Amino acid sequence: MLDRVAITREAQKYTAEGQIEKAITTWQKLLMEEEDGSVYNVIGDLYLRKKDYENALQAFKRAANIFREDGFYLKAIALYKKILNINPSDVSSLIALGKLNAEKGLIGNAIENFLSAAQIFVKEGAVEKELDMYKRILKLTPSDIPLRIKASELSLKMGLREEAIDEYLEIAKEYLNKGEHDKAKEFYQKAVDMGLQNASAHTLLNYSRVAIGLGYVNDAKEVLVRLTEIYPSNTEYKRLLGSIYLKEGLSGKAWEELLPCIDEAISLKRWDEAAGLLGNFTDVDPMAVERRLITIYIGKGDKDVARKKLYGLAELYEGKGHLEDAIQLYKELLELNPSDDVAKEKVRELRDVLGIKEEVTPPEPLEEEPLAFQPISPETLEEELADAEFYVEHGLKDEAIKIYERLLSIFPDNEEISERLSALRRPEEKPEEEEEDNVVKYDLAEVYMKNRDYNNAFTLYMEIYTRDPDFRDVSSKIEMLKRLTSEPKDKIRTKRSRVSYI
Repeated sequence: MLDRVAITREAQKYTAEGQIEKAITTWQKLLMEEEDGSVYNVIGDLYLRKKDYENALQAFKRAANIFREDGFYLKAIALYKKILNINPSDVSSLIALGKLNAEKGLIGNAIENFLSAAQIFVKEGAVEKELDMYKRILKLTPSDIPLRIKASELSLKMGLREEAIDEYLEIAKEYLNKGEHDKAKEFYQKAVDMGLQNASAHTLLNYSRVAIGLGYVNDAKEVLVRLTEIYPSNTEYKRLLGSIYLKEGLSGKAWEELLPCIDEAISLKRWDEAAGLLGNFTDVDPMAVERRLITIYIGKGDKDVARKKLYGLAELYEGKGHLEDAIQLYKELLELNPSDDVAKEKVRELRDVLGIKEEVTPPEPLEEEPLAFQPISPETLEEELADAEFYVEHGLKDEAIKIYERLLSIFPDNEEISERLSALRRPEEKPEEEEEDNVVKYDLAEVYMKNRDYNNAFTLYMEIYTRDPDFRDVSSKIEMLKRLTSEPKDKIRTKRSRVSYI
């Protein structure tokens, strides 16, 4: 196993002596054991001192990739910015930085990165790559009409007919949202003129929405009827077609199309959406509507209304002679309130009418030890722990503590989480690595002092002082250097060309 401290000290010694190539070679020894973003970053800085920009950029890119892969996004962002300061036209770094900024929610920065990359592709004549950048931007800012127009032009230039149609329809939708109907019609017509005969379902859906918005309902209906025939289980197409039938007063057809949408909303617990749609069909199929409304009220926790509706519907079934259905509803009433004597009597009465024997209640099974409830998966737990470590790494202790506190409330017996939280709450102690690093920096500062390189010495002493003001005689060294550097320059002897360690 490599002695990382010794190798680091040796590399820093070569750096202080100005032997950059030897310093680089020494740092590279550490990479034989494992890839390390911080080491690549140092190597990149050393190549910069040699003005070897190509190797510097390669090292910085490798460092950025490692930090990005390991989840240290802020470090990766800083390195990509460093690369772009050296070479603003490094398009791969622009794109990588744009992706990271987008992931971190820095939308303005991401758009700026992708636009810069697009401008480089324009100069190179790389139309396909330019279009890809515009698509990335439009995912972040979909209402950017000028950019969509540019994307449609590039799609046509590349022969991507359907993509151009999609862009025209998206532009028309944006103009509709802004209330600019004439502009919306202009781009809608451009899409129609290009022909929709072989268009995809996605394009036809967009076309239908725009057509409805512009009042071309028959055009939209014709397309939606075709789509629902081809894709009978697609509720999105059915919803649009059903809304057209409702506006036309064709309640029966609307019910047929919208019933799957209503049932989908109920299964997904979108109670208000389902109830809103059901309100249109109380006269079309009252029993089916009431049955679903009961499910909605139970789902929302409004049991009193649910009971009233269950009684009303049960009586309706009785009146129509649907006694088995009525029994089922009275049973549901008993599930809501097991002591409901009226419902119990109704079940017995209707069973007698139908000649159904009394159900024998089987003995209750022995209770099993309930499984421990795990609100989050192991993978999610690992991600949460990784996020907490990321915050600790970047000095954001409060954020890390919040994560650990939340996890501990879910996993109160987890010793690892408890220990990590306790460690963060304890007063900080200087780790051994920090102490060793202070020793290395102090020794290097002493070398700089012997060679009259006061600026570098002062920088190192200050770094040590920031960590540990009581370390050796670092505070007096700083005061001495302040006095030295304030003296007239002719009194300070210049730095010798030869390095001395004596």
